[in-house]
Amino acid sequence: MRSFLAKRGVKEEIISFDARKIAPDIRNSVEALLQKNKKSFDPKTAKRASLAAAPLASWVRANVQFSIVLEKIGPLESEQKGLMKKVQKSQMRVENLEKALDVVEQEVAEMRCRFDKRT
Repeated sequence: MRSFLAKRGVKEEIISFDARKIAPDIRNSVEALLQKNKKSFDPKTAKRASLAAAPLASWVRANVQFSIVLEKIGPLESEQKGLMKKVQKSQMRVENLEKALDVVEQEVAEMRCRFDKRT
């Protein structure tokens, strides 16, 4: 554990780790490892091994669970992105129609003014 944490850049990798990039096959192998070595990932056992091991073991378990959640909500996130694009298009269309309506209202006002002058 000490040699792992002593490697250059390990702490930065842990801090910047993105659970969205965990491939399902990798996650499955980590889950299998967690099941196989269940005792090693127990907080009390990990703490006896090293002070850094307990939080790291919790972090691994949490990221595996988070990866599962991300996989489940993936289709919903994709749908949300599509809907947000539609909302943006609709908002642009509303803005364009409001501008066109302003032009029409201005033309109507000018025509009324000309009509009032002639009658």
